[in-house]
Order: sequence, then structure tokens, then C-alpha cells
Amino acid sequence: MRWITRATRHADTERQVVAPPAEQLNVHATLRALPTLLDSSSLPDGVVELLIEDFEAPARQLFDIHEGRVTLVEPGNCVPWASIAGSPVAWAMALGPERNTTELQLTGDEQLARRVLAALPRRN
Repeated sequence: MRWITRATRHADTERQVVAPPAEQLNVHATLRALPTLLDSSSLPDGVVELLIEDFEAPARQLFDIHEGRVTLVEPGNCVPWASIAGSPVAWAMALGPERNTTELQLTGDEQLARRVLAALPRRN
């Protein structure tokens, strides 16, 4: 009987280790604030596109990194060098304390995209 109880507790523990709900983190607001949060973070120059792939509220954020300054860019005004895309849950996981970015899709200049992901603010 002890073995069954222990196995049940272990299974319950595994089920509890899931991505933080996207509702707890306003992913859209956080991505809109990223130019301010990433400013002066020593990122290499480039244009980065962030996409929230959400059926109900998709979002696209484009910013230009130039000499350490991060500036919002209107979509269509320049071509992104790197793109980082994912669902709201994938973004919540990337911004969460675990920093799990495996569910985000990187295209274009992957090194630039990885540097941006590494510079993302931590959420506790």
C-alpha cells in the first residue's frame, strides 16, 4: 500500500510542474514594455520581431536595437533580422522563473534572438 501511495504522490507532484498560466502574466503588456526593459542591456544591433500566436488576440512587436538603444518600430517600416514567436503560454514560460524558451520558435538571426531572450526580464 505504501508503494501505491508514494507513486500517487509522485504523479501529483509531476502534474504540478506545469507552465505558469498566461493569465497570471499579462504577456501582451510585458512584450509592449520590452523596449524600455531591454534598453541599455548591451544587445547587438538588429531588428527583432516578437510574435504572440494567439487565436483571439495575436500580437506583433517589432523593435530596432542600435548602439544599445531599443526603439519600437511600426510593422512594415523595416525587415526583422530575427523573429521570436510563440503562444501566450510559451511566452509566459520564457518570462517565468524557469526561463523555459523551448516552446518559442526562432527564425532568422538565431544568435540575435537568443541574446534577446537571455536579456528578458525575470518574473518571480
